[in-house]
Amino acid sequence: MKKMLLENIINLNFIKNRYRVNDYHNFNSNARNFLLRNRITENAFEIKIKKNYTQFNKMVNLFNILNSVEGLFREILERYKNRFIVDRNKLLDDIENTEKNINKKLEDNFKVYGGDKFKFNIFGLSRSEVLKKE
Repeated sequence: MKKMLLENIINLNFIKNRYRVNDYHNFNSNARNFLLRNRITENAFEIKIKKNYTQFNKMVNLFNILNSVEGLFREILERYKNRFIVDRNKLLDDIENTEKNINKKLEDNFKVYGGDKFKFNIFGLSRSEVLKKE
């Protein structure tokens, strides 16, 4: 269990980087270039910018959720690292509660931004099962 959990926490970093966006202006550079080259109208540009803004915020929110997941699980493992786990169920409860909270945040993200609905499963057997679309 511990090895799989550690591997999935490490995989979170790779998954998280898919949603790393830093600069809103770079995010919209294609739309601006299309407008400047008269390939789209100003109305189409405005619609595209609004869609990009929503997509940008969704990605930032997903990145922040996944970033918090990584920190929470590292904290849980640090808490139990130097102790013999007398009550294995307490550790599993901590992990499951964290997983439920993360799934609640992902559900909220879906309600706000729409698009793909994700489900988090730290005990997934492969990288694709850790964060998967429903």
